[in-house]
Amino acid sequence: MLSGLWHDPFVSGDYQQRQVYAADSGKHVLDKPLMAGDVDDAYLAAAGQNPFRALGQAQRAFDLMCQRSLTREAFGGPLAEKQFVRDAIAREIPVLGVCLGAQLIASALGARIYPNAVKEIGWFPIEAVPAPGAAFSMPSECLAFHWHGETFDLPDGAVRIARSQACENQAFQFKRHVVGLQFHLETTPESLAALLDNCRHELVPGPYVQTEAELRASPQSRFLAINTLMGDLLTWLTGPRTSRALANASSGGDA
Repeated sequence: MLSGLWHDPFVSGDYQQRQVYAADSGKHVLDKPLMAGDVDDAYLAAAGQNPFRALGQAQRAFDLMCQRSLTREAFGGPLAEKQFVRDAIAREIPVLGVCLGAQLIASALGARIYPNAVKEIGWFPIEAVPAPGAAFSMPSECLAFHWHGETFDLPDGAVRIARSQACENQAFQFKRHVVGLQFHLETTPESLAALLDNCRHELVPGPYVQTEAELRASPQSRFLAINTLMGDLLTWLTGPRTSRALANASSGGDA
């Protein structure tokens, strides 16, 4: 199971509740972000039994890193969040980052986050980038949902596994147990509608920004396709090799 790190209160959905979020030891749940006091060795030991996902949200990672006046209640701010991510990665706990989550993972690993050349909002194709070693195999091309205006450099030691015309670093993998996705595979008709209701002001005309009318007309088949791919990724991320790493992280033993 995956444990949710945080998410927008207005973005939820049955797919996410069933497939993505899971409370571990009762410490964090869908509608309650982790607080600074929850992030301790005991929590990380418990988290070793369940990988967690750093989730995307409307707040921009670039803002979080660059504006000192911008603070967040959860984890006491972005520095503590990044340290939590680093600790989980060091313990070989599987981590999946989506959108802002991927940017925070990249930043936690020392990479730069900065505005992308263009905003990317809507359904646009991504293409797989062949990567050596034990990397997740993305489809050669698929239509993914995007809602971002930032990008990141690849962290040292990470490999790019997907790109798009608008954004070169669409997905990366670090070692066997960390994956970052700039795009969204968890989106449902309900979560897209909630995004449009709350964030339609971001739909500024551009070459890679679809209109609200286009987005509200998204066919069901698109959501089914990306949710299926998300399921494949979660299955791979929590596969046999990762399960051994989880057991090691929980017990404190050697891999």
